Amino acid sequence: MVSSECRCYISFISNITCRPRFTFYTAKKTHTLKGKNHHLFQIKDKNLISWLFYGALSFVFVHYSFSFSTISFNLCPADLAADAGLILALPFLIDKTLSWKFIPFPSFVLYTSLAFLFSFLIGGIYWGWTPWANGKILGWCVLMGYASLSTLFTKQGGEKARTQSLCLIPLFLASIVGFEVIHQWINILFLHYPNIDLSFTGLANNRNAFAIQLMIGIVLGHMFLSQKASSTPWILSLLYTGLFLSWSRSAHITILILVTAGLALKIVSWHHLKKVVFYSAIILTAYYGIPWLIKEIYMLTGRSQALSYIFSIQYSGFTSDHERWYTCYEAIKLWLSHPLLGAGLGAFVAREFTQAQRFLAIHNTPIWLLAEFGIAGASVFFYYGFRLLRGLWQERKTSPETQALWGILFIMASMSMAHEVLYQKLFWLVLGLLLAPAEKQKFSLKNK
Repeated sequence: MVSSECRCYISFISNITCRPRFTFYTAKKTHTLKGKNHHLFQIKDKNLISWLFYGALSFVFVHYSFSFSTISFNLCPADLAADAGLILALPFLIDKTLSWKFIPFPSFVLYTSLAFLFSFLIGGIYWGWTPWANGKILGWCVLMGYASLSTLFTKQGGEKARTQSLCLIPLFLASIVGFEVIHQWINILFLHYPNIDLSFTGLANNRNAFAIQLMIGIVLGHMFLSQKASSTPWILSLLYTGLFLSWSRSAHITILILVTAGLALKIVSWHHLKKVVFYSAIILTAYYGIPWLIKEIYMLTGRSQALSYIFSIQYSGFTSDHERWYTCYEAIKLWLSHPLLGAGLGAFVAREFTQAQRFLAIHNTPIWLLAEFGIAGASVFFYYGFRLLRGLWQERKTSPETQALWGILFIMASMSMAHEVLYQKLFWLVLGLLLAPAEKQKFSLKNK
C-alpha cells in the first residue's frame, strides 16, 4: 500500500514534469453595450500555474540577505515565481474575479498596497529613500505575488490539488530538519564547535523565521496528514524537534499554548501526540548522544567538554531583550509624534542609523505599522484582519482549513509581539491556499 505522503510526492512530480507551453495571455478588445473597451484575458497553458506554484513551494524556505545600491531585502529563489504569479493574476484582480473567503482579495491587495505606497512616499520625503524602505515596498509586491499565485493554483486545481500541496509543506520542512541534524553533527564532530551557533536556523538563516515555518508545518501536519499513516508521527516529531532546537523563546511559548488549546478543544488527539513526543525524544537522544559517543570512542575530546557545549545552547540573552523593549518604546514615541499618517516607511531605521550609526528595526509588527503607517495606514491592515477573524468566527461548518487558519493566525499574532512577521513568505503562500474557495471542478482561469 502506498501512503498518502508518498502519493503527494508522486502527484508533485507528475505535476511539474508535464511539458509546458509558455504562452501567457491572449488579449482582445471588445465593445460592450455601454461603449467601453474591455480586455478579455485567458491563460492558455494549464500547466504554467502548476509549474510556478510548485517552484515557489519548493524554494520558499530559502532566504538570502541581498543588497544592491539603495535596495536591501531578503532574496528567495521562489520570488521569481511569485512575481510571475502576480503578473498572471493582475487581470483577474482588476476584474475582481480572483476571490478569497471572508475578505475581498482584490480590494485587500489594492488598499494595503496604497497604504505601503503612501507611507513610502512620506518616508522618502522626510527621511530619504533608504535601502530598507525600498526593500520593504518591493517585498510587499512579492508577498502579494505569493498570495496571488497560490490563489490561482487553488482555483485551477481545486480541493484535491490544495490538500496535496498543504501535505507537502510538512514533508519539505521535515526534510530540512533532517539535513540540519546531519549538518550539526558534522559541526560538532569535525569543526571547532565553540565558535559555531548550534541553534537550528534551517534554510532561512534565522532561528525565529525558521521557527515560524516549522509551526506552520506543525499545524498543517496535524490537520491534513493522515493520522493512520505510520510516517505521520515521525514527520511531526522532526518538526517539533527542529522547533525545540531553534531555541526561539517566543516560538516555544506559542507552540505550548497552541498544543494545549488543541488538546482542550479535541482538535489534536492525545493518543497521537504521545507518539509524536516519544519519537521526538528518540530523535533528541540520537542528536545529542551520537556525537558524544563517537567523540568518546575516538577520544577526540573529553566527555565534559563535548557535553557541556552541546547542552549549553541558550535562548537569546539580556542584550536581545533590552533591544526589543527599546525598539517598542521608541516606536510608540515615534507614533505619538506622528499619530495620523505615521513617520513614513523606514523612519525608525533611518533615525537609529543617524543617531547611533547602527541598523535596528522595530521588533513588534502592530507597533511598527502604527509608527510608520500611522492610524490611517495601520487601520487598513487591522480592518482586513478583523474581517478575516469575524468571518472565521461566523463560519458554522468546522473544516480542517478553518482550524488550520485559526492555528496559523494565532502563530502570527503571537510571534508578532516580539518580531516583525509580516514578511513571512510561507504564511502568504499558505494563506492563499486556505482562503481561496476551492471548487470540485477545475477553474478555467478565464474572465467572462
